[in-house]
Amino acid sequence: MGEKELLFSNIQTLMETLGRLLGEDCEVVLHDFDHPERSIVAIINNRVTNRQVGDPISEYAWKVLRRGIEENEHAIVYRTYTKEGKRIRSTNVFLRDAGDRVVGCVSFNQDLSRLEWIRGWVDNFLRDDADSVDEVADEFAHDVMAILNKMVEQTIAGPGKEIHRLTKDEKLMIIEELDEKGAFLIKGAVDLIASQLGVSRYTIYNYLDEIRAKNRMM
Repeated sequence: MGEKELLFSNIQTLMETLGRLLGEDCEVVLHDFDHPERSIVAIINNRVTNRQVGDPISEYAWKVLRRGIEENEHAIVYRTYTKEGKRIRSTNVFLRDAGDRVVGCVSFNQDLSRLEWIRGWVDNFLRDDADSVDEVADEFAHDVMAILNKMVEQTIAGPGKEIHRLTKDEKLMIIEELDEKGAFLIKGAVDLIASQLGVSRYTIYNYLDEIRAKNRMM
């Protein structure tokens, strides 16, 4: 087996694994540049371009071969379309022999159709639509009491006073705000809030009755 044949054989051994790894939307092709008119030696996931072994190199590859490949040129990447309208990203890695002669390439032709559909879906999902979506600060905790604690601390801090300096009206405002936030739906909220405000649980119930009676009259 000659040097080029050994190189191609080793590449083909990897191609099946690469094809599975990259998925069916990525075609993997081995080209022999010594026979450009029937350059395809092996092809995996050929549904991308619908080519087969024995088919020629692409039109663009012909142009690359005609202009010549530079000594320090190791790969070319470009985007194109198939005749069916698929958008393709083509990455072509050149293969060289011991004398540094380019004898072929491995092409990775990625069908972008599915990726572009996914990108469009994600862009649409994440689109900032101020008229229909509110952006708020939220709390994702492992313990409901942690949420309650933070809610109570932030609400009590609202008036900007030390707790022992709060007036009854300010305490009523705090209780009303906590009620609106749903704090009292959480089991144990009354005891925790009473402790934080330095009042009895019965005072909290009285505040709630007063607030709700006032709201019913409005």
